[in-house]
Amino acid sequence: MTEKYCRKELFLNHSIPLFTKECGKGFVNETIGNLKRKVDVNRLIAREDGIYITETDETISWQNENHFNYGGLIYRFTGLTPGTYHISVTLAKDSDAAVVSISGMNGRRLLEDGHWDAARKIPKTAVATIKDKVWEFDFVTGRDLIEVEVEPDLCTLCCPSNITSTVGIKEITLTKKEISAPNAKPTVYLLGDSTVKSYIFEEGIMSGWGQVIGDFFDGEKLKIVNYSMGGRSLTSMYQEGRLNEVLLQATPGDYLLLQSGHNDESTGDSMGPFARFGRGNTGVGYENWLREEYLPAIKSRGIQLVLITPMTRINKLATGEEVEFSGFKNSEIPGIDFPAIMKRVANEFNIPLIDLYEESMKYLKEIGREAAFAMFLSVEPGETPGKTNSGSYANGNPSGAIDGTHCKETLSKQWARIIVSQIQKLELPIKEALKEEVRSAIETGDWFSVLPELSLDVLTGENAYYREQIECLLKHHVLEHTRKNYFSPKEEMKTKDFINGITNIWELPEGFGANYEGFVLTREVMAAILYDAYLIKFGKEEDGRWRKPKYMTDYNGKALSPEDPNYDPNLIGESAQYYPLVPFQAILDLNSIDASYFEKFHTVYELGLLRSEEGIRRGVMKNGVYLRPKQVVTREKAAKVLYFLRILSKDIYEETNN
Repeated sequence: MTEKYCRKELFLNHSIPLFTKECGKGFVNETIGNLKRKVDVNRLIAREDGIYITETDETISWQNENHFNYGGLIYRFTGLTPGTYHISVTLAKDSDAAVVSISGMNGRRLLEDGHWDAARKIPKTAVATIKDKVWEFDFVTGRDLIEVEVEPDLCTLCCPSNITSTVGIKEITLTKKEISAPNAKPTVYLLGDSTVKSYIFEEGIMSGWGQVIGDFFDGEKLKIVNYSMGGRSLTSMYQEGRLNEVLLQATPGDYLLLQSGHNDESTGDSMGPFARFGRGNTGVGYENWLREEYLPAIKSRGIQLVLITPMTRINKLATGEEVEFSGFKNSEIPGIDFPAIMKRVANEFNIPLIDLYEESMKYLKEIGREAAFAMFLSVEPGETPGKTNSGSYANGNPSGAIDGTHCKETLSKQWARIIVSQIQKLELPIKEALKEEVRSAIETGDWFSVLPELSLDVLTGENAYYREQIECLLKHHVLEHTRKNYFSPKEEMKTKDFINGITNIWELPEGFGANYEGFVLTREVMAAILYDAYLIKFGKEEDGRWRKPKYMTDYNGKALSPEDPNYDPNLIGESAQYYPLVPFQAILDLNSIDASYFEKFHTVYELGLLRSEEGIRRGVMKNGVYLRPKQVVTREKAAKVLYFLRILSKDIYEETNN
């Protein structure tokens, strides 16, 4: 590496070098980034082994865990050429523990190893290290400057008191790194929030378009890597190093598809646009992130950027017949029409843009409110055993609401369909990697060859209620259409078809359930089939207790069966249980169960495999008190049960698009 690509500053035996434009380097009293932070250069002290500053509870400020300023030192380099730099910071020998960060990033997050995705397939490689007071990190900048920040390593969960912490810098070295050679196969990197993220079975029924868009491309011609994660915004993706990692991994000629906006709407003292490590943005802040950080850095790596406006939210409280949209230009918060800002920036810099926002509203208007609500994250008891941070989905949404932002795979596939259609329309070179049948579908509008799980009678209206379950089971050949492109959701499910379905998803032995094939599939017959299947699939322990997948224990072993004397059916929220909220003895039509099925129905109910289908609705943690054992099972209700069982047998860390 030649000397002109290396900048080295030694802070030994000289006065404090304050920044001047003429010099182009030095200590400053305020960061220059999107979220400015002040320090006090007047209290810097030059010693023979470095530059120091001492902070106390009188000089630091703390508002919450995401909004604090512990002072320290900020050193700025200017006159740099954009690109990748290896940064080495040597702390002075008497420096207390310090947090080092670069240009407004979150120093603590940069030290965290692990993975960038839920399935743990994408390891963190651009991780900062600190050893023997030497901190090192690789950073991509699109600017002509880099700022090195060093502040005391204090607790961020509370306001430190009665503290005295001294931090010092001995040396900073910036070394320019060469651009990597292009990948053998073009790679498309995806960067976005929870609506783009790849989900795992632990998260049950949620899906992002980033995990399904690969199905539209020829994997021999193109590779897709999804770095998206829930809760991310332009701010947080930058600060935690997620953008930086993508830029380091990508090589010239690769693509980056960037979507952000939903979490940029965040408000409040902790997550809002004025918190140091919040995720929210004002309109000005959002535009600054794009202009000043994202676009220049991406350009410096020779990557083709494609901007994607975030899809619309829907009003989850709306009760009318039409779909109501919320957020962005439909928001009550002024100035946060992030799709419009993204379009303006794209137009100014001649960047390809896919307007998923407008296209999503068109699509949702076409299918109507009823279908839209079914395809967004609306969950009723018995739909999925997956869970959120507040408990299991098995009894309905633990958050107690219908979600108007996140969606199921049946909708994320449609977002992906819109995106690949726009890729072809924009004549982006990666269109050549689209599968032939996808290109044909874009031209003709006939998507049944690409998505054979679509059913003409399940696309809109009340028949779309279980569209997610139906399409999933058709996609994986657990169930089949009754005739070409028709599912017939309200028709009676044939017992043989149900047995074939459960045999398929649980890989049961050939001939399973033959003793039931002549029976009408009532709920009590289905309970008996479920009992026999569960016994084969999971079995019992030596002491006679049933073996249970993790979903049944809420992953912590504390969830109790309704039969346990300590069971509390009123536990919801963070304690939301997998098991039915109504004990079996409280069911009001137990006397309707045939004696020959009673014990099996009891066990199946206790295991949470069958629940009441009356008095329940989506977005509510509530179970009914009638099992209706003689009721004939329809094809859509059978699909609901089979979908639930399919997830139950999956590893919680496996990606759901499998």
